[in-house]
Amino acid sequence: SPTEYIHFLAMQSQEILHDVSRTPREKKELLQTLIIKGCDKKEIARRVLGIHYKKNSSSDVDEFASLFITLISKIYAEQFLAFARDEFEVLILGERRENGWAEVETELITGTEKYKIHYIMKEMENACWRIVDVSFEGISLVRNYREQIHRILNEFPFRVLIEKLRRK
Repeated sequence: SPTEYIHFLAMQSQEILHDVSRTPREKKELLQTLIIKGCDKKEIARRVLGIHYKKNSSSDVDEFASLFITLISKIYAEQFLAFARDEFEVLILGERRENGWAEVETELITGTEKYKIHYIMKEMENACWRIVDVSFEGISLVRNYREQIHRILNEFPFRVLIEKLRRK
C-alpha cells in the first residue's frame, strides 16, 4: 500500500542515516539511490514540465527526467543528512486512494520540531507505488520547480535547460 511504502522508505532512510560504519558521502549516495527508486521520474517530469512536456521529443524528455531526478535526489539526500544529527520519527496521519493514485499525509518529528509532509503517489503496473510529488509544510516540489523551469523555457530552448541540469 502507499502507506506501507512511505513507512518502508522512512525506515530505510533511518537505517542509512544511523549507520555508523558509513561515511557521510556513502550515506548521501545510498539516500540518493533510495530517493530515485522511490519516485516515478517520468511522471514527475510530466508534472514539472507541464505544457512543455509534449512540445519536446521523448528522448529529450527522458534525458530531462533522468537529470532532474538526479538533481532532486542530491538536494533531498543533503537535507536528510541534516536530520542525521537528531533522532526523528515519521508518523503516518492518513491515506486517500482513488483510481491508481494516492495521497499520504505524514508528520516528521525531530526533537521539538514537527513538519507536515504530504506525498502524492501513483500505482505502477506491478502494483508498486511511487512518489510523484512531495509537499513539505505546504510547499510542493513539483509546483516550485515547474515555476522555475517555465521561466527558463519561456526565454530559452529546451536544450539550454538540459545543459543547465547537466552542470548541476
